[in-house]
Amino acid sequence: MSYCNQCKINYHSNQKKCVLCQQKLINSSLKEKEYFPFFRKKVSIKPFIKYFNYINLMSILISILIDLQDLSLSFSLIVSISNLYAIALASFIFRREFWTFKLSKIILLSLLTLLLITLILQQTNLVLDFVLPITLLANLLLFFIIFITRKDKPIDMSLHLLAFSIVTLLPKLLQQLSLLKVTLPTDIAFYSSLSLIIYLLLFYRRLVFEALKRQFHI
Repeated sequence: MSYCNQCKINYHSNQKKCVLCQQKLINSSLKEKEYFPFFRKKVSIKPFIKYFNYINLMSILISILIDLQDLSLSFSLIVSISNLYAIALASFIFRREFWTFKLSKIILLSLLTLLLITLILQQTNLVLDFVLPITLLANLLLFFIIFITRKDKPIDMSLHLLAFSIVTLLPKLLQQLSLLKVTLPTDIAFYSSLSLIIYLLLFYRRLVFEALKRQFHI
């Protein structure tokens, strides 16, 4: 089938030129184009989780081998608890469930980890001064990396990041209550979380408000 682009007429013959305008006809199959939607291939996070767990398990094994030389397992126990905490934390973050359940599990997991480390070290001040703010700051950094890299669910991740940024302010409250002696780790965690909250409200305000409306059915 031929087609006149000027007169908008289809010819079912082997006509070379239009009988009205004498313009050269074109093949109608060239005029009609088929458009297919572009599908972006989803990046699977399973390889990331696999290698992440592998690194943490290797860290546990190496720390135990190091401690066996001194016949003391205190260091390896702390490292093992931290690595197992990281594995469980990553699985909670990537699990699909309601964000409040996810956040509550992460908080309970963090408190349990701190309790175990406190029992091993038998020094509450050391845990509150260093382990608590560093743990929360590491969690916040992991949340931020996931928020930047995972573009498929920006609304949910923005709410997760905001909620955990608020949780990271907890050591500063303990510092105001004079329960902490060393202020540097707490100050770093406080200013990092505060900067992240301001960053979210400035650049992702629409996503945060949309997530709040969706979660609380406003």
